Amino acid sequence: MRFGTVALTAILLGVGAAQAAVPEAVRQLPWRREVRLPQAPPPAGTWYVVEMDSLLAAATRGDPGSMRLVDDAGEPVPAVALDPRWPELFAEPVDMSGVTWTEDAKEPLRLTGEIDSPPGDWLRVSWPSATVHSVAINDAERVPDPHQYDDFAKQTGASEPRGESWTTETWRTDNWRTDNWRAGNWRAGTSRVTLVAVVANPGTTPAVRLERLSLRADRVRSVPFRARPGAFRGATFEQIVDLPAGPHAVLSVSVDRRADAALEPVTLDLERESGGWERSAAAARDSSESLASLGFVAQPILARALRLGYTNADPPNAPFTVTSVEVVPAALAIPPTVRPPLWLVYGDLAVAGPPGLSRDELRAVSRLEPLPLGAPQASPWFAEKTFGATWLRRRPLVLTAAMVLVLGIVAAVVLTEKGKAGN
Repeated sequence: MRFGTVALTAILLGVGAAQAAVPEAVRQLPWRREVRLPQAPPPAGTWYVVEMDSLLAAATRGDPGSMRLVDDAGEPVPAVALDPRWPELFAEPVDMSGVTWTEDAKEPLRLTGEIDSPPGDWLRVSWPSATVHSVAINDAERVPDPHQYDDFAKQTGASEPRGESWTTETWRTDNWRTDNWRAGNWRAGTSRVTLVAVVANPGTTPAVRLERLSLRADRVRSVPFRARPGAFRGATFEQIVDLPAGPHAVLSVSVDRRADAALEPVTLDLERESGGWERSAAAARDSSESLASLGFVAQPILARALRLGYTNADPPNAPFTVTSVEVVPAALAIPPTVRPPLWLVYGDLAVAGPPGLSRDELRAVSRLEPLPLGAPQASPWFAEKTFGATWLRRRPLVLTAAMVLVLGIVAAVVLTEKGKAGN
């Protein structure tokens, strides 16, 4: 009998010790889903990615800080957090060997060179600051680079880029990029672009490097949507498009224009989490044919709905129909060395995260393979502290009721004392 009691006590103590070993942040997340790893190893250069789907978005309120990857013991698995704020870009070197540089007759230090570039591509131009003062692309739009801006913000504490300072030597070093190189990013609108370089000395051939930036196709997802019936206000047409459980970082919206409709720009407003609307400035640039809101040109809004507008329409004929909506989901990227069982734990509150992997780990990764998730289930590690901070945050009405009760008691005491003083 004593032996059985001792054994049961030991088992309970062991279970309690194992539960205590699970990080506090993991124990505050009430749900989990199995991450199903493939049996065969992935191709070389491939990492796995666990994405926030509609079920996760609804449970976590769209906050990636409410998700953690853990092993079977509840220990966090290091991962790269892919914030949907910026779509991932893939850089492909452009062959510059065929570019012929021509001196300007009036300004010998100003050289021009032409190179083919399909419309719609983003180009990153880099040059050595010791021999080249600047490089620009004629008739092209200057666009920011998310990695450069992130580094600039970390090192300077700036909340937004100012002037040209964020394209100088403030960013990380890798491969050929050093503190002696500068860079700029451009969106070319023609099939052939003209590079304009200003060199330090006459007769210098600019050592310009060119990369074509493309969206990582493995990070872009089409989502189902529901287009409400369009409404006319005079000659202005508006249509609201509802998205699945979100919010989502909207990347692009494609529309099919009516053949006989006037070629007017289509405006795009994204619904904020607070319920208000904000105009997407990036959409207007590309809306002459199809509509695109690009995250690395203007930071996208996490949206649950979209509102498209069109002026000079001819009621009751809708000037366009929405054909597709693409988003960039929040995700956690992990190397192919992870082993099952692997779990995604999540909840409705953001929790403190363990040290994760750097985004630099993904520079050499050519492909991100999404992993399927199992059905939601209760997390065995969940142990919310009663009347703790997270307990109260999940139950704001309790705190409100307690405050009202305290105020009521204080008011009753004050009124009682006034009554006594009056007598």
